[in-house]
Amino acid sequence: HGQSTANIAEIISSSRSLAYSEEHGLTALGYEQGRQSATTLLDLLQQEGAKAGDTVIFVSSPFARARQTAEACLDGLRDDNKNRVREMGL
Repeated sequence: HGQSTANIAEIISSSRSLAYSEEHGLTALGYEQGRQSATTLLDLLQQEGAKAGDTVIFVSSPFARARQTAEACLDGLRDDNKNRVREMGL
């Protein structure tokens, strides 16, 4: 996951009571890290031989930092890398 508010506060944020909450979500930097991870994901898919029609599935833990990182990566795929996604046929 990208940088979270818990990282900044230097606390461990893994209590089950925080699952499905918005507490300890991403910082602005963490969102950008997640968004930039879309390029790395596409690089890895290309290296592994992903082909047109392949399905990419995102699975995330219920913690805000993980969900928000997955959402940021999806934003990066849709916005920053849409041409590359189209060219790869994904």
